[in-house]
Amino acid sequence: MEPLVVDLLQKKLEKEINEVLKQLELQVDKVEFRSNEKLALVINLRSNSW
Repeated sequence: MEPLVVDLLQKKLEKEINEVLKQLELQVDKVEFRSNEKLALVINLRSNSW
């Protein structure tokens, strides 16, 4: 995938996921696309309560 497309997807995903997780007092720490043999999406979360 093109770097610009990946960056835009990451930002959009992070925003959307943060909206859903707000009620659970969680937020996205990092969104990462990995492509070895196939494309993978890794999402790290962090707690807002700390």
